[in-house]
Amino acid sequence: MISTLPQPLTIFELNEIEADLHRPADDYTANKGWRDAQKLLLDTRWHRVEAKRLLIACFKMNKEVCDILGRVLGYPWYKDDKENFPDATEADGICVGGNVAESLAEEAAIELTKAKVEIKRLYCLAKDILEKRPLDYNSWMWYERAQIALGLPPKE
Repeated sequence: MISTLPQPLTIFELNEIEADLHRPADDYTANKGWRDAQKLLLDTRWHRVEAKRLLIACFKMNKEVCDILGRVLGYPWYKDDKENFPDATEADGICVGGNVAESLAEEAAIELTKAKVEIKRLYCLAKDILEKRPLDYNSWMWYERAQIALGLPPKE
């Protein structure tokens, strides 16, 4: 035999329970039932409050992460667009459009990868120039600086 799970109480049922809690009971058993119902109602209220608190915390964290990533990726500030956001201040943060923290993190990862490739390309280019270019008096200072920047041993 397959047993079904009990259905959660509806708002109407919870309101009925709450109304019944304030009615006087006739005997001990009824009072015990009311106390159990009252405990259930308080637990339900606590879970609702906790769920709301966690939801607000998630929204705040997403906004903070979006502001940080949006600032790094060059998204505009709300305060800079006085036409659409006349009362915006720096506290309002960065305008990232429809992006969320995950999509901005993905965009930041792509930009970071591009930057790493460009750094590697410039490193190889500078190394080739240092190895192939004949040196004269004017370029000696730049040659030494480039060697230091690349971490190469100085040539004698």
